Amino acid sequence: MPVIDDKGRLFGKINIIDALAILFVLAVIVAGVALVTGGDNSTSKTSTQTVVFDIGQQPQYIIDAIEEGSVEKEAIVAVKNKTVIPAKRTDIPLNCTDQVRLTVALTVSETADGLPMFKGERLYIGRQVRLDLWTTIVNGTVVTLRSQ
Repeated sequence: MPVIDDKGRLFGKINIIDALAILFVLAVIVAGVALVTGGDNSTSKTSTQTVVFDIGQQPQYIIDAIEEGSVEKEAIVAVKNKTVIPAKRTDIPLNCTDQVRLTVALTVSETADGLPMFKGERLYIGRQVRLDLWTTIVNGTVVTLRSQ
């Protein structure tokens, strides 16, 4: 028994054109399911990293609102340390400090290449990140990355 007979039927049962159409429809369905469910996601595992952020000049009420300790909001685990360097120049307003640095524990995912991702974007030194710390929201620049 030939694979394709003289009438163009596969194993004498189904037309080869119909078989190809069925395979195409199945491939489209599988691709659609993979797209909707996420398929092969490039982020493979999560870990906790300690990141130091420079949040720059901040009014005293913002500094007071940032509490050290557990945050458990989104991917922010905890504020480990808040370092305030007092202003020494006279051109800075009295209610602001010269520099504030936060040491924060973050839950990050890693790409297949081992690069850290935070909130769906790559985490690297110099990146601006918005941090929601429950009591306040601040923007900071990544200064240091450390794995825990």
